[in-house]
Amino acid sequence: MTEILEKTGLVERSGQGVDKIFSITLSEGKAEPDYKNSDMFQVSLTLRTEIIEKAFHVFVSQYQNSEKEPKFGVEQIITLCKIRNSIFQNLKAEIVSQLEKSGLIEKISGHTNRYTLSQEYHALVNDGLKIGKRYLIKEIEILLLSLQGNALKIGDLEGLLKESLSRNQINYLKMKLMEDNILKVEGKIKGARYSITDKYADLRGDVLLSAVIAELRSKYE
Repeated sequence: MTEILEKTGLVERSGQGVDKIFSITLSEGKAEPDYKNSDMFQVSLTLRTEIIEKAFHVFVSQYQNSEKEPKFGVEQIITLCKIRNSIFQNLKAEIVSQLEKSGLIEKISGHTNRYTLSQEYHALVNDGLKIGKRYLIKEIEILLLSLQGNALKIGDLEGLLKESLSRNQINYLKMKLMEDNILKVEGKIKGARYSITDKYADLRGDVLLSAVIAELRSKYE
């Protein structure tokens, strides 16, 4: 009976839900699902929504939405993630061979069992690092996330970001983003406070970053 129901599409085999969780989460460039708080009495699953690898998300999406075959399953995506992270132990030979034939991975010169993602992926990474010759995206993201919902004096902003950006980097970003109407200043001299302009003031997280970066790309690329 179970076999008949499975063939008609009315049921799925046990465990497919976990496969889908891993496949969707990793292909979207998010962190791996975390089961570390599970024990013999309960299963605890933590899913993080932050996209930490946007280039990988685009790389996978472009292939999945193309006419190329075969499409990725969970094993292919996990293997791509391992290769992206330079983890080469316990890779399945048949999966590696399939990915290599599809042009998604390449052997590293001088190594027989080490691979890298294709040049297409690395081009996406490089394209995503900067906006024209004016900005580095990572710096914009750090600054905007510190200012979302806040109006900060320059000293407070420098103190908040001292582990990530130098004073010169902050001053450059502040000046350029004000020129581009992304940031605004209220008050004068020591009392001046910097914040995100009204156009983006109600946005948060990835929505804020995506909107600002899209506008800046339209100007400088």
